[in-house]
Amino acid sequence: NSMGVFYIILPVREIEEGERIDRYRYKFRIDGVWTYDTANRLSQDDGLGSVYSEYQLDREDTRRQITVRVLPEKDKKKDRLIEFAIYLPSAKNLSLVGEFNGWDPEHDLMEKGSDGIFRLRMRLKPGSYAYKYVADGRWILDRYNQQTRYLKDKDELCSFIEVK
Repeated sequence: NSMGVFYIILPVREIEEGERIDRYRYKFRIDGVWTYDTANRLSQDDGLGSVYSEYQLDREDTRRQITVRVLPEKDKKKDRLIEFAIYLPSAKNLSLVGEFNGWDPEHDLMEKGSDGIFRLRMRLKPGSYAYKYVADGRWILDRYNQQTRYLKDKDELCSFIEVK
């Protein structure tokens, strides 16, 4: 991005159905040189005179790994019913911003349920839409939506939904 930050989102790998890999070893390659993550205290000897950094996944509560979705309807209409949802129990206020509301943080305020999940339903015409959330004044991505892309006119990463 414009700040020189590089990142990649990797899906959790499964060995077999339901059994996942929960420990990952990694290194960074910077200007052609392999190095470990100096900000991560968890590391392991790589047997070659250096170390691997290690990442341990937390236990997952898959009920909280929710994201935006197109809701099924018996009678399909031209506009589709979309549910935006995100688990943010520590947030006090959350709004949805995107191409569909002019990026206005006061337009679509979301309601927080007792489960810590904010939800909002709206109708959208078929198309591709960029969006973000505004949590207590901070603009954030939808953490479980893998459809994240760079939006040139905003000069930043945004979450996307494809409405068909």
